Amino acid sequence: MKDDKGGRKLFRVRNERHERYLAVAVPLLAAVFLLTTSPVMMNWYDVHYFEEWYRVAMSKGLLHVYPECEKVHYPPMAVVFYITTRDLIHNLGLDSNPWTFQFSLKIFLVAFYLLTCLVIIREFEWPIAQWGVISVPMGMVVWGYQFDTIIAFFLALTAVCVRRGRPIAAGVSLALASSFKYVPGILVIPFTLILKEKYGSRPAKIFFLTSAITVALLWSPFILYDPEAFWKQAFLFHMLRLPQDLTPLNIPLLLTRWHVYPYHFIIGKLSGPLIILGFVTLALWLWKRREILQESIRTSGLKHTIWGSAALFMLWFALTTKVGNPYYIAWIYLWVFPFAVWLLPSWCVGFLNTAPFLLALSRLPAAVCNAPVFVPEDVRWYPALQLLGFSTPLAVEKAHQLYLAAPNFMRLWYYHMHQTELVLVVVYTIVVTKTLLDLLKWIRDPKPADERPHDWAIHPMLLAFTLPAYIFALYIALPIG
Repeated sequence: MKDDKGGRKLFRVRNERHERYLAVAVPLLAAVFLLTTSPVMMNWYDVHYFEEWYRVAMSKGLLHVYPECEKVHYPPMAVVFYITTRDLIHNLGLDSNPWTFQFSLKIFLVAFYLLTCLVIIREFEWPIAQWGVISVPMGMVVWGYQFDTIIAFFLALTAVCVRRGRPIAAGVSLALASSFKYVPGILVIPFTLILKEKYGSRPAKIFFLTSAITVALLWSPFILYDPEAFWKQAFLFHMLRLPQDLTPLNIPLLLTRWHVYPYHFIIGKLSGPLIILGFVTLALWLWKRREILQESIRTSGLKHTIWGSAALFMLWFALTTKVGNPYYIAWIYLWVFPFAVWLLPSWCVGFLNTAPFLLALSRLPAAVCNAPVFVPEDVRWYPALQLLGFSTPLAVEKAHQLYLAAPNFMRLWYYHMHQTELVLVVVYTIVVTKTLLDLLKWIRDPKPADERPHDWAIHPMLLAFTLPAYIFALYIALPIG
C-alpha cells in the first residue's frame, strides 16, 4: 500500500482498466453467489400459488388461470412467464427433487439480474454503477422468487431506449415491465414528456402509443375471456387488501400489534387516491413547467434527467402504496442509485438498498421461537416455522440453532417484534421522504452530474450496509452451523 504522497491507497481503483475488471467481476461473482445460495431458499407462500397457475394451465389452458385459480394478483406476463419456464423445467426433468427445481427456477431470475447489471455498467461509470450492481433487493427477489429482476431489466432498458431516442423499443420494453406488475407503467408519463422535450412530439406520441398498444395486445386475451375474473384478481384484490410491509400506511396496524380493526381497511383505501393525486401533480408540474426538464437536460444531462424523473414517481409510490412489498424496492431503488454520493447521502442510498433484508430480519424471532406470524394478505396468523419449513428445511435448522444460542433474547424480541418493524417503517419513511425532497430540489435547480464522486473499488458505506445481508444469506445456505 502506498502512502498519500506516493499514490492512491489500497481498495481504490487505479485506472479505467481496473474499473473494467471490477465491472465484469463483481456482477459475475454476485450471480455465482446468488445461484449457489438460492436453492436453499424459496418464498413458499407465493410459489405454491404459482404452482396452482401451472396445474390449471396444463390441465385446462392458459386462459383458465384467472377464473379458476385462488390467487392471481399479477398482470398476464407474470403468469405466462412462470408457466412457460415451469413447463420447460418439467420437460427437462429438473423438477424431480426440490433442490434442482428451485435452482432451475432461480436461473432465469439471475440471468435477468446479469442483464440489468450489463445495462447499468454500460450506462454508468463504476463509482456509480457499483451502487446498482451490488443490490440486496435483487438478491431478495432471487432468494424468495419473484418477478422483479425481470421488471428491473426492462425498466433499465426502457431508460436506455428513451435516451437514445428509440420510442418503439422503449414503448415495448416499458409495456413488458408493466405487464409483470402494473405500477411501473406510470413511467410512461415522465418518459413521454422527456422524449417530447428532447426529440419532439412525434417520437413522444410513438412511444406512448407503442406502450398502450403492446399492453393491450398482451392483456386483452385474458380480459376478454373473463373480464370479471381478471378485474377481481388483478385489480380489486389490491384495492381492498390491508396495508403491509414497508409503507407509512402500515404504521396504524403495527401500533395495534396486528390486531385488525375496520379503520385499518379504511386507511388502506386511502392509498389509491394518494398515489393518483401525487402522480397527477408530478405530471402536471413537469408538463406545465417545461423549462424544468429543459434545464435539467441541459445542465445534468439527458440520462440523469430520465432516471431522476422516474425516481420522483417511484419514490412517491413508495410513500403512498399500502403494500410496501420489499420486492418492489428492486425497481424503486433502481432509479435512486445513480444519485448516490454526489447528490444523495451515501447512508440514505445504502439504507434503501438493504431495507428488504432488514424487514425480513425484523420477523426472524417468529420462526426462531416457533411462534405465529401475521400475514395481512390473508388477514390471518400462520405458524412462522411451518412457512419457513415449506420454503427450506435448512433454514429451520438454522432457526433452531439461533434459538438455542439466545432463547430469552429471541422471546423478548418476538414480544416486541411489531415495535421493531414499526421503527424500521418510520426510518424507511423518513429516508424515502428525504430522498424524494432532495431529488425534487435537484430537478428544480439542477447541477452537473458527477459520475466519479469517489474512487473506491467498492464504497465503504455500500459494503457496510450490504455485507451483513450477504453474510446472513451465506449462513442460511451453508449446511453447517
